Amino acid sequence: MELETIFNSSEKSKKRFEVEEGNRPWDIFLVIGNGRYTLSFPDLDETYTVGPFEASYIPKNTTFTRRILEPIDFHQFVFQCHVPNEAYKNLTRGTLGVPEAQIQAFLASADKLSEIADSSDFVSHMIERLITESYIFSKQGGKCARGLSVEVSETIRYMTDHLSEKLDMGVLAARVYLSHAGLIGKFKKELDTTPVEYLIMLRLRKAKQLLLEGELPIGVIAERCGYANAYYFTNAFRHYAGMSPTAFRKQYR
Repeated sequence: MELETIFNSSEKSKKRFEVEEGNRPWDIFLVIGNGRYTLSFPDLDETYTVGPFEASYIPKNTTFTRRILEPIDFHQFVFQCHVPNEAYKNLTRGTLGVPEAQIQAFLASADKLSEIADSSDFVSHMIERLITESYIFSKQGGKCARGLSVEVSETIRYMTDHLSEKLDMGVLAARVYLSHAGLIGKFKKELDTTPVEYLIMLRLRKAKQLLLEGELPIGVIAERCGYANAYYFTNAFRHYAGMSPTAFRKQYR
């Protein structure tokens, strides 16, 4: 997926939007900390109420109307997607189905953006993170996320909850009553990656968060992200981010 950030902004205790209605050539995410507002799509006869720890999505070239009901704290991300992936293609207008815990974690990271001198790469990462989590967690009619089977969704949830542990793919497959090859096949079909590659992405995404949000030593971060030592972690991180963990922390903080 190739993203271009148009701009991002944040507001506290906002009582009225500068732009309450219109039609924009960009995609818009609005992530709420506190407060409440309504988002309507008049041409489609749809209205959503977006509250605390929820996120909304306005697709490009879609007419919208929005009104603040209670003063809101929010982060706004305006972007274009030039090379869409399956997660982007499955975004749906209105309220995103991302759980409150994920939104709280997202907001904790977003609050740090103002402290970063050149945050363009980090903002793109935040947008991609929200797109991915919307794809994973969105539900419709009580079913699992669109495009994801129960087996893949449950495996991702387990990985996310046990990032610091040594995870055996065969054991993960058995948890959802699949063979190792069967689990790989489902990940390849539904996410175009393998379980191991997805686990590495989750671990290194967590590493970025820990590097930016605290002063933990590299060795401790390596351990919390499931790496045996700082050497292996540093090599994996450099391959993923294009720089060492220490350089990443220095540049983005």
